[in-house]
Amino acid sequence: MTLIGYRIKSLREQNNWSQLTLSKKIGINNSVLSRIEAGKRSVEDDLITKFAKAFDVSSDYLLGHTDDLLINESSPKENDFEDWPEAYNVLRRANEKLTPKEKQKMLRLIEDLFLDDEEEEQTNEKNGGDHSEPR
Repeated sequence: MTLIGYRIKSLREQNNWSQLTLSKKIGINNSVLSRIEAGKRSVEDDLITKFAKAFDVSSDYLLGHTDDLLINESSPKENDFEDWPEAYNVLRRANEKLTPKEKQKMLRLIEDLFLDDEEEEQTNEKNGGDHSEPR
C-alpha cells in the first residue's frame, strides 16, 4: 500500500464511508478507488484535489509532504496570534495530540462559531441594526 492509498483509506474509514460512498462523492468507479487504496493504481492530480476536498484536508497531507491536515495557506502561524498567544499554543498542542477525525470536528466547531456570529450580524442588519436584547 502506498502512503496516499493508506491515507485515503484511513480518512475514509474515519468518516465511516464505504468505498462506494467515497467513489460516488468524487465521481470515480468503486474499483478504481479500491486499486488506489491498495496502491495498485496511481492518483492523477485532479483526483488528489477531489480527495482533499472530500476529506477537507490538504493535498500535501494526502501526498505525505506534511502530517498537518490543515490546508497550508490557512494553517495558523504564531504571529497570527499576537493579541491572543494562548490560542496559538492550544491549536499547536491540539495539532500534535488529536486524531485527524478529532481535528476535523474541532475545525467544524470553530467554523460554526463564526457562522453563528455572521448570521446574528445579518439578522441585526435586517432588523435595522438594533443590537439590543429582546424585551
